[in-house]
Amino acid sequence: MAQKVVIADIVDGWLLVDEYGYIIDLNYVAQKILRGLSVQIGGELNTLIQEWPVLEKFNEGSGETIETFRNYTSGRCYYEIKKILLEKNEISFGQIILFQDITLKKKAVLEAWNKKKKQLSEKNV
Repeated sequence: MAQKVVIADIVDGWLLVDEYGYIIDLNYVAQKILRGLSVQIGGELNTLIQEWPVLEKFNEGSGETIETFRNYTSGRCYYEIKKILLEKNEISFGQIILFQDITLKKKAVLEAWNKKKKQLSEKNV
């Protein structure tokens, strides 16, 4: 029996880009993450890269995952961005770019670091 996927369960943002570099689809989460940037169905991925240059790292061959952040009026959010190439027999059909919000994980690590640092400084006083 096929597994049913409910769209509301998808918490990551994603962009679907064709082999020519045009955005052919994106979900609501990606729209929220990329708000304020020129991203739209039919738009060019290069336009988005010009506005958010950290994405250029994918084209530089720096790996398939980028960790970065964006500043919003509500505060800073951290993201892990992955690129998945869609290809078969060395023929490219495009790519999927996934955006995972890792803000809570980053904040937890920072809080733990600050707590440890405070404990160490109290021992040295």
